[in-house]
Amino acid sequence: MQSIRNVSLYYPWTSIPYNPVKASVAMFIAEFLYNALRSEGVNVGLFSFLEQSLVWFDQNMEGIANFHLLLPIKLTMFLGIMPNIEGYREGMFFDMQCGECVEVPPLHRYMLDRDETSFLPVLLGTDYCQMHGLAITREQRGHILEIIIMYYRLHVPGFRSLQSMGVLREVFA
Repeated sequence: MQSIRNVSLYYPWTSIPYNPVKASVAMFIAEFLYNALRSEGVNVGLFSFLEQSLVWFDQNMEGIANFHLLLPIKLTMFLGIMPNIEGYREGMFFDMQCGECVEVPPLHRYMLDRDETSFLPVLLGTDYCQMHGLAITREQRGHILEIIIMYYRLHVPGFRSLQSMGVLREVFA
């Protein structure tokens, strides 16, 4: 059996372990990533994205309320399941099974209505530094998170329900 002799901390977390809201969000993100990345192999770009995202979250105290929405949305780019909003026009629907905007509502129930679809380009085009500008109520935030999780369930085999959702709801209540 091998032993580790020299270990050093790469990045010392400065706020996540000490801030109950951030710790709850981090717990949710950890469970989310466990489900979403189970079958992922080595991916340097993905690792870099996650590292930069979590360091940003740790270093910023203001405007972080939507972090748990933006990280999973941005993660879709690395998993090859990014929603296709090319050609989106006002009044379209988003077919969650096909992952694209459509003119006519699909015959199945996995779709976003016109209002929900209109918010998709906004989310996809927002970065962490801009997310404080998103005017989202607590109820809308919860609904958007449910939509994101449903999208992952449709596109990531074995994606399970998240136990930390209850904790997140309590923290943001």
